[in-house]
Amino acid sequence: MTEIQNNAIEKIEDGCKNYKGDKRGNVVARPVADALKRFCENNAAFAAAILGEDKHFADCIAAVVHGVGAAISDIEAYRRAVRYFFPDADIKFDMRIILPGVPDVEKPVETVENHPAADQGDAGEIISIFDIL
Repeated sequence: MTEIQNNAIEKIEDGCKNYKGDKRGNVVARPVADALKRFCENNAAFAAAILGEDKHFADCIAAVVHGVGAAISDIEAYRRAVRYFFPDADIKFDMRIILPGVPDVEKPVETVENHPAADQGDAGEIISIFDIL
């Protein structure tokens, strides 16, 4: 990782540790911080945006919970957090269930058919979110 990525992760972690928000903000602060740190690990440009002087974790969480009633989905919370730093950005959600006998893979797949373990026959089975959407 680059120094920028490390600094961004540190800024997020410091912001989360020092966050003093309302009930809604406190519920999402840690999961959002963890997701933002993973995004920084994978994207230096995003990490650089985190380091913007006018960008603060508490303000990010305020943007995430703005207008939320009793609940917000994880995906929407992460989308709002990303858009706080990059207003025109979006996130893509990849969810896979890996059943016994089928190895997990690091790269997201678009369909079960192009999963490297899809042709393992009786060794296991993969259920993809794309099969139910």
